[in-house]
Amino acid sequence: MFPDINFSGLELTSGGFNYATKFQEGKFPQHLIDFSPRPLVDTESFKRINFFQGSATQMPFKDNSFDLIYSSLALEQMKRFQIQVLREIHRVGSGVISLFEPFADFNSSFYRKAYIFTESMFNASLSDLKKIGFHNIFVDTNCVQKSYRGDYNVLFTV
Repeated sequence: MFPDINFSGLELTSGGFNYATKFQEGKFPQHLIDFSPRPLVDTESFKRINFFQGSATQMPFKDNSFDLIYSSLALEQMKRFQIQVLREIHRVGSGVISLFEPFADFNSSFYRKAYIFTESMFNASLSDLKKIGFHNIFVDTNCVQKSYRGDYNVLFTV
């Protein structure tokens, strides 16, 4: 839908990286075209996504490389590295960051805390973001998954 925007993706594993780049060799799937809520402007633009293989703890990008960073449930499995990854996101971002992740502030019930603890899942808080240097934090509590997972979309600027 946005053919003039340069998109990048970061994948840790060689298998995932190879799959993503191999996918770009084919045709955009019709079921995804049909799923789009708006007509797609350019069904070949996905071939121009720049994929990188690397770790979220040491991103292969220069400081302030991206105007927008978006993550949807990618950090939830990175409990051991969550602060380091958030610092890297802060380093490479130069504008808006949107994280759709299970922040601790919104997973306060006993059952959610127990689940996050036993599964060793992401549990950073909004105060962690502020300590790293993020500001203008906006929390959107109208998320579909919030009823059973406590996920919220957190927008902030670098």
